[in-house]
Amino acid sequence: METFLAEIHNFPVIALRLIAAFIAGGFIGWERETYIDLPVSHRGSIFRLYALVCFGSCLFTIAGLFGFSLPNNISDRISAQVVSGVGFLGAGTILRDRKGIIRGLPTAAGIWVSASIGLTIGSGHLLSGFFGTLLAYIIMILPHRFPHFFVGRKKKMDHGDE
Repeated sequence: METFLAEIHNFPVIALRLIAAFIAGGFIGWERETYIDLPVSHRGSIFRLYALVCFGSCLFTIAGLFGFSLPNNISDRISAQVVSGVGFLGAGTILRDRKGIIRGLPTAAGIWVSASIGLTIGSGHLLSGFFGTLLAYIIMILPHRFPHFFVGRKKKMDHGDE
């Protein structure tokens, strides 16, 4: 009963953090979704992936911060496990296609960043988490919005120039 009362007392803070993590992860996932050509049956899957990773890592952080009456080091261990667990998720998105081109690295990195944003928001640093979301979004859209900045070197290398 004591845990339940403590949770009710902290619920406004917890709810704000969870909503913030959902918005942050969903925003990055939405950006990724707009540049990937998915079949109709898979639409929304990238959005859900990022939102759930960010939201889930926030939940783990909240559990570490509020859910245990042990010393603070439990939240450090939970954060470390989130980082390693998300690494497996990211590894599953990296594939080599039939032409030998490796694909999925930006998605894997985005999943990793989404988890870190969730951990940041979960630990109570909402402003830092949203600023991290903004920077991640900018990083992801730059090649799509300004492609001419990212093709010059490739063209030179294709012609043998370096």
